[in-house]
Amino acid sequence: MSNQRSSSRRKRAHNDYLTSVGFGALVVICVLTSFIFGCSRPNPTPENTDPIYMDLIGRSSVAKAAAETAKEEIKQLREDLEALPARDPSRRKVQQDITKKETQLMVADQEALYFEIRAQQRKDYARKSYLEAYDRGEKWPDPKDFEAYKLQRRLEDAPREWNSRLQKTERYNRKSEKELRDELDAKLKPAKGH
Repeated sequence: MSNQRSSSRRKRAHNDYLTSVGFGALVVICVLTSFIFGCSRPNPTPENTDPIYMDLIGRSSVAKAAAETAKEEIKQLREDLEALPARDPSRRKVQQDITKKETQLMVADQEALYFEIRAQQRKDYARKSYLEAYDRGEKWPDPKDFEAYKLQRRLEDAPREWNSRLQKTERYNRKSEKELRDELDAKLKPAKGH
């Protein structure tokens, strides 16, 4: 009698195990199926995967931080100016510093606003172009767009003084004497063989 009870317990335990394994397999299959079919919807926020949009947002936040820093510095300079006596010679320098900082503040505010507007435009463009690419089944964002953006940014950020554009190797950017000799030897090698 005890053998029958233990064998029936084993059978129930085995059936429970099979049921739990079958249930686990069913759960895994359901999750995989929902994952595969759930990913076929378009992304509602494609701009978060757009590197150009993310760069514009980052540049906007940097400009905002620069504006806040300039505001704090202007406040401190004005307090310093108030503390100076009326005929103090350093007063003029502090006033010039305030004027410079106000100009920096204005530029930083304009940049922040510009990058916010550009980010909003890019967001609208990203959503539109993403849906078009999704409908065609193409990859988005196009890496060529980001490469063109990086090139444009590098050109915009390039210094505009001739001094900084020229390489500072030698006067008039000439080649060194050793480089000239090496080039001459390379040109003369084929001639020596004939």
